[in-house]
Amino acid sequence: MSGGEVRILETLLIIYSSAEFVLLDEPFHSLSPKMVSALKDIIKEQSKIKGFIISDHLYQDVLEVSDEIYLLSDTYLKPVKDLTELQRFNYLPKNI
Repeated sequence: MSGGEVRILETLLIIYSSAEFVLLDEPFHSLSPKMVSALKDIIKEQSKIKGFIISDHLYQDVLEVSDEIYLLSDTYLKPVKDLTELQRFNYLPKNI
């Protein structure tokens, strides 16, 4: 199996586990755009029955499957109301 195939298999095993909450660290990394789209659909569907915590540098993909956004900085977890807050603190580019 390729690296991407192994990665998607590992991610699916975790998503479909019996856990009530799932922590995914960079689940979209090294996947083809088609697989990223399919994975986002699966996460959206499974989020009806379990919670997800997703950390990824590919913020646009994460935003598409997120109900809430939090910023972890300097040991504090802060709810983010909108993307302009993240832009103001230089966590996102100004031109999104």
